[in-house]
Amino acid sequence: MFLHLVNIIGPIVLIVLAGYIYSRRSDADMSFVNRANMDLFVPALIFSTLTGHEWSFSEYSGLVYAAALLIVLPGLLTLPLCRLWRVDWRVLMPPMMFNNSGNLGIPLFVFAFGEEILPIAVLVFIVENTLHFTLGAAMLNHGKYSWWETIKSVASSPMILATVLAVIFHQQSWALPTVAERSIELIGEIAIPLMLFALGIRMRNLRFTSARLPLISALWVPATGVLSMAIVLLLASAGTPWLQLSTMQTQILWLFAVLPPAVLNFLVAERYLDTPLEKQQVAELVLWGNLASIATLTVMLAMVML
Repeated sequence: MFLHLVNIIGPIVLIVLAGYIYSRRSDADMSFVNRANMDLFVPALIFSTLTGHEWSFSEYSGLVYAAALLIVLPGLLTLPLCRLWRVDWRVLMPPMMFNNSGNLGIPLFVFAFGEEILPIAVLVFIVENTLHFTLGAAMLNHGKYSWWETIKSVASSPMILATVLAVIFHQQSWALPTVAERSIELIGEIAIPLMLFALGIRMRNLRFTSARLPLISALWVPATGVLSMAIVLLLASAGTPWLQLSTMQTQILWLFAVLPPAVLNFLVAERYLDTPLEKQQVAELVLWGNLASIATLTVMLAMVML
């Protein structure tokens, strides 16, 4: 069992570590690469995965709804504590809600359960990413941008466009020419290792300015995830018709529930939040949460694999 866990977590840790070491030895500027990953490589991964595998929304609808609940519920559980912890709710809630289902989640799910679950990994990432650019943007917007501007921003997102096109192609049983299909698949294969490498480079900015934020991120994120997952399973066991989950989906959702904050939280905070202190607090929540998640995910992985 220990060797199996090492084989799952180990490659993720090593690629992140490679990014961190490289960033320490070289002044790596990942801004262009990160944009390319978000605008090209990840959309290509989404399109090739959703069009290259058999799946149906009816088969995964329970998973989609459960993933949405696992994003919203931690925010609701965190809101009453923002004043107690003396942290602005716009700083604290998004990192608690929007998890690292892209950089960390997709490779973790694939290494743990096999290549055949890639469509599931991509679907939960799409749920998280869509809610982040809609609900998350609305939370941080706070009157700065109109709803129409937010909707235009979401509609023009390459990841959203890739998702819509993939669903249309899948539903209509359309196929691209082989040369285009293989090109998109190859481009998409860049996304996962690049996500992990970029996460390691982000770790270069890790700071320790107070004990409060690292503890919140390291302990409260998985705690709210476990509580939220318990609520989801309670609803499912009560016979909620739209929350029917298979054993495999339940195992994946347990891991999804304790994923650390998404690196994207920091990028969104850079755009929407006002003060340098607020942006630094979000960065600390994200980076310390990802560092602490190695232990949390190892424990959860051992539990779901038993």
